[in-house]
Amino acid sequence: MREKVEIKVGLLGLSNQAIEYLDVISQSDIYSIAAIYDLDIQLCQRLSKKYDCECFDDQRQLILNSEIELLIDATNNQVTTEIALLAIKNKINILKLSHAGPIFEDLLEIVRASEKNGTIYTIANTLAYSTGFTAMRNYLASEDSPKDIYLLSIYGAYPTDMQLKENRWLSDPELSCGGVLMHNSYEVLQELIRFFSLPEQVYALTTNLAPDNRQRMSLTEDAAVLSLKFSNRLIGTLEASRVTSPANEYLKIYCPGKCITATKAKFTISDSNGNIIQENSGPSDSKTLTILLLNDLADVISTQTKEHNYLLRKDLALQTAAMIEASYLSFRTLMPEAPEKISKIAAIESKPIW
Repeated sequence: MREKVEIKVGLLGLSNQAIEYLDVISQSDIYSIAAIYDLDIQLCQRLSKKYDCECFDDQRQLILNSEIELLIDATNNQVTTEIALLAIKNKINILKLSHAGPIFEDLLEIVRASEKNGTIYTIANTLAYSTGFTAMRNYLASEDSPKDIYLLSIYGAYPTDMQLKENRWLSDPELSCGGVLMHNSYEVLQELIRFFSLPEQVYALTTNLAPDNRQRMSLTEDAAVLSLKFSNRLIGTLEASRVTSPANEYLKIYCPGKCITATKAKFTISDSNGNIIQENSGPSDSKTLTILLLNDLADVISTQTKEHNYLLRKDLALQTAAMIEASYLSFRTLMPEAPEKISKIAAIESKPIW
């Protein structure tokens, strides 16, 4: 059981998601906000007054001078690695907020530095705390888990207004390192790998809304389709789009006579006629899931609980990054690619739960 402890937090980047974390932390008796940083100094100063914390206009100075125990990184990929390594060197734990983590090579460097310095580095995955995906995880680990799964279907619609100034960088491959796969599909891909391990092969097709081929090749993808082969008996597909409405995300598992579905809010088992056999539902709002994640992280930091906690599964983060990288490689080569070849760089093994 966790003793009452106050974990001092520094936050880099004041996105809408980061501000939600500030609101949650300000109401917590576990965490306290020590310092914040953003390029928009007026916003930073305004929020520093609201939350009674220091405002920094330099990320390095926040890390070196604020005496924090946890750094919440809401910056984009371009600055993640350098800042992460500095924080780790100073024995600071890191929660990366962006849906996109660093690319595989950078992530591997960060993970190795974290292990060497005895710190925690984890990429936020609130989907793992949702009712639907928690229930699916428990079901697949139970005695009732189906033995003849043959097809997986993953779908994600993440409507994003790419014309907004704050979103334009997401179209630039140099700044964003990827599109909808990298920035929107990370959580569901990590859950897929958590449930079923890495696929043997991935074949990727991507596109965007650019008006001609030349522009299309110079921008990140707005939509992607992946074909996945896990074994000779298990295959799957992923469809992801940031120009499709309404927002929706699910994982479906097909086995003889049953369809098993997880969304954030619901877990459902249906028969072949669509009749519901079992259903679990619960809250799916981002604030509730954020609280669950932060409570779990506090347990890990304060009690040093090292077993059976996904926050410490660095192999999961590396495998997810390997799968994303293999997908982009497949798009370039027009051939199926093997994520395991990339993941072997880190000498990691896939660990399915069923």
